[in-house]
Amino acid sequence: EYVPPRSKNITFDVDGVIQSRDDLSPINMGGNDKYLGFPTLVNNQVVVPRRAYRTKGDTNAIPVPSIVSVAQVPDTTLIDITYRVDDPDDATVTTGILASMTDGLGNTTRIPLATFAGGTAANLGEAVATNTDLTVTWDAGVDWGAAFGDISFDVYANDGRPVLGFHMLTLPLPSGDLTISRSPVNDLEIKEALYYLWATGQGIRLADRHLVGQGGLFEGVLLGTPEAPVTDSSRAMLFYQLGLEIATEEQVNAARQSFDADTVYTFSPKHPIQGDLLYGGSLPNSVNELGFDTKNDSSVSYYSSNSESWVVPATSFQAVGGGAASYTGGDVIFTVLDPSNEGWSISNLPDWLSATGPTSGVGDTRITLSATENANLLNRASTIDLNDGAVSITLSQSGDSSIVPDNFADRIVLTGDSGSFTVSNANATFEPGEPSHADGNSENSLWFTFTAPQSGNLIINISQAGSSVLPFVSLYYDGDALSTLSGYNWWYGEWGINAYVSSGTTRHIAITTPTSSNSTYGSGSPGVIDVTYQFITN
Repeated sequence: EYVPPRSKNITFDVDGVIQSRDDLSPINMGGNDKYLGFPTLVNNQVVVPRRAYRTKGDTNAIPVPSIVSVAQVPDTTLIDITYRVDDPDDATVTTGILASMTDGLGNTTRIPLATFAGGTAANLGEAVATNTDLTVTWDAGVDWGAAFGDISFDVYANDGRPVLGFHMLTLPLPSGDLTISRSPVNDLEIKEALYYLWATGQGIRLADRHLVGQGGLFEGVLLGTPEAPVTDSSRAMLFYQLGLEIATEEQVNAARQSFDADTVYTFSPKHPIQGDLLYGGSLPNSVNELGFDTKNDSSVSYYSSNSESWVVPATSFQAVGGGAASYTGGDVIFTVLDPSNEGWSISNLPDWLSATGPTSGVGDTRITLSATENANLLNRASTIDLNDGAVSITLSQSGDSSIVPDNFADRIVLTGDSGSFTVSNANATFEPGEPSHADGNSENSLWFTFTAPQSGNLIINISQAGSSVLPFVSLYYDGDALSTLSGYNWWYGEWGINAYVSSGTTRHIAITTPTSSNSTYGSGSPGVIDVTYQFITN
């Protein structure tokens, strides 16, 4: 395992003697103002609460990183960062630094250090010397580019141990032996492990403000964001590197109930576990006869982003990644994990996707599908079946927001049970013979049509960023041409539509902007409008 970053306010040598300190602030572990604990002084030595490890008997000392000093080089965008990693039994470690930055607008972002001056890049990365002060000169102007703001740094160090360590048990159950972790790993531990990989350039990169896979099977797979890196995909990537997968609820319950379910051994650790990395979970303090953590929390959701995850050796077939293609087309990539070599095959491809490689195979692989251009305003999505539906993955494609259904003849047909899209009415006009929508208080019309496949309620909601007055939505009950439209009702955008539509009936819909002469709702501004719709059958 890695060791999370330490406070930059205190530095000390390998024997724990203080070299310098500002104050004894809590050691910040990052995220939601949680802390590892307060350092204390004993005979002028720093006593710091440290991470407890899961596997008993490991005599390898933990590498302890600390920041000695941070200073900007005058009249430049260069920042000198001096740090050290204390480790009594390892001459070198792998290190990385993440910078957390808040700009003048209060926006916070996080990036790894990438651009260095003066050859100092050699003092970061693999085979970095321990027990000595090292300086890297970071060019914040290149990597960050903000005019001004606040920056803090987190140093990560690893001495070769796994980024996540588990005590694995093999339990002789009636249904057969089950190998499973003694206790779960929580999402905060996974988050810090992902930050370590990102900081040290191991399989994670930043692209368009999102974390994506770098190299190998997870190349290009969307993993999460810098502030929320733990997702199903990032968890799958990390566990794949470790040869693990999440245990099912049935496996965890079977392990809990092994041997005598009523026999549980409890104990109090000699040194109580502390620390933000154990927030939401802890090392076991109650185990059954086989040493399995008997924690039984009904609030645990085994597949939610906030879950604690017990793990087992990877054997099951699964798909990871996918995502969306641009409306202009392009590739959509996902990863098939087939650790047991059971084989895989693709089926149920929609007409807008085609396979650019094999549609069947054996073992882990990346699958690339090519999307054609979406010449429609509406987004579209399809579910791809693997192994005849044993595993499914949903792939989507955005619509072309430059399409403007200005005239009634060019109206967009809303299909399916739900959908969402973005459209602009900035260049939309009224055409001759068009009805006076919203009692004559609107302009810049866009046209849509919906036909109910069966009786139900049509719900439409709209929003418009940057406009204090939302558009109107008018729904016409009768007529199939502009000149015959009649019997309408209209809604102010904030209310949205919730209208009953009987089976086989068609409704025509106009979205318009309030005019400057509208005294009741105020005048709006034409522009980009986000639309979502849903049809709920009765």
